[in-house]
Amino acid sequence: MARNAPDFVLHQPGLQLALGAGITLLWIALVSRLPRSSSRAPANWAIGLTMLWCSAVVLLMPWFDNGRSYRETVRSLEIAVAGERSSTPGACIASTGLPDHVKSSLDYFADIRTVPIVGDSTPCPLLLVMNDRKPVMQLAPEWKPVWEFRRGAGRRAETFTLLRREGS
Repeated sequence: MARNAPDFVLHQPGLQLALGAGITLLWIALVSRLPRSSSRAPANWAIGLTMLWCSAVVLLMPWFDNGRSYRETVRSLEIAVAGERSSTPGACIASTGLPDHVKSSLDYFADIRTVPIVGDSTPCPLLLVMNDRKPVMQLAPEWKPVWEFRRGAGRRAETFTLLRREGS
C-alpha cells in the first residue's frame, strides 16, 4: 500500500477500527441467531460475503480515495494560488496538459477555472502544467516554478507545477 500511495495518511484510524469491529460483531450476531434449516448455509454465505464487502469498504475506502481523488492536490494548489493572487488580485491561471477530469476537480474542490493557452501565449501571470510521463512542452525562460505537487507512484505518477511569469 505504501508503494502505491506513498503520501497516504489515515486521518481517523480509531473510526475505521470501530466500524470494522462493529461490522464483525454484527456478522457474529446475525450468524449465531440463524435457526437450523436447509437454508442456513446459503444465508451464512450471503451474510458473510456482505459483511466482508462492508469491512473492505470501511477499511480500504480512505486509501482508494487518496489514490483516485484530486482533493489533496487541489487543496495544496489552492493555498499556493491564494499566496500568488495576493500580489496580483484577480489573476487568471492558464493551463496546459490538464485532462478534463482534473479541470473538473479543480472547479469542484476549489472553484479554480483555468484558461486554455491559445497560440502558444497567454495573458495570465500563472500557468498550471501537468506532467504524467508525457514529454513536457518547452516553456519560455520567463516562467519560474512557485509550487510543485507529486501524486501517485510508478505508472500512475503525476506531477503538477504552478509557474509564475517573471516580471508580471
